[in-house]
Amino acid sequence: MDVNELEKRAITKEQIIKIHTLKSLMKMPDEYYRNLIHINFYPAKSSKELNFVNAEVFVNCLKKMAIEQGVWVEKQGKFTYEELGNREGMAKPSQLRMIEAIWKDLNPNKSEKDRKRKLRGWLYKYFDVSDMKFLDEIRVHKVIHALKQMQSRKSSKLSQNDSEPFYHDRSNHV
Repeated sequence: MDVNELEKRAITKEQIIKIHTLKSLMKMPDEYYRNLIHINFYPAKSSKELNFVNAEVFVNCLKKMAIEQGVWVEKQGKFTYEELGNREGMAKPSQLRMIEAIWKDLNPNKSEKDRKRKLRGWLYKYFDVSDMKFLDEIRVHKVIHALKQMQSRKSSKLSQNDSEPFYHDRSNHV
């Protein structure tokens, strides 16, 4: 199907659902939402008036906004960070995935959003980097080393707690 045929296609039910899901997640006021559509896709005033191509563009725009607000995360998997793969002097995608995995192990009870926020804070505090994607090949090794040490301390602390008795007799025996 070529672009002209796609532009003639009507918006799909799935696209409408995505648009309204993203709008809800961002708690976007209806007036702002309608202005956004009208400004970008004149004369449309509602998502139902968009064609297939415009709807795809609008969904991607909303996704980007939602990701920036921290309310949307693209599905992650084996290829997370692959777009950052060929940057000379910078961390490799596999290293970034490793950092994320270790951090998740260290913070298992936190939500995805909180984990990412705390990781960015930790990276900034100790390595002067505001986000993982800005790690260079020297700092990434230091970050991984520090995380592995933290992981090691956590596991040794847990194993020490397992070997100690649950109840300590604190009575005074003479």
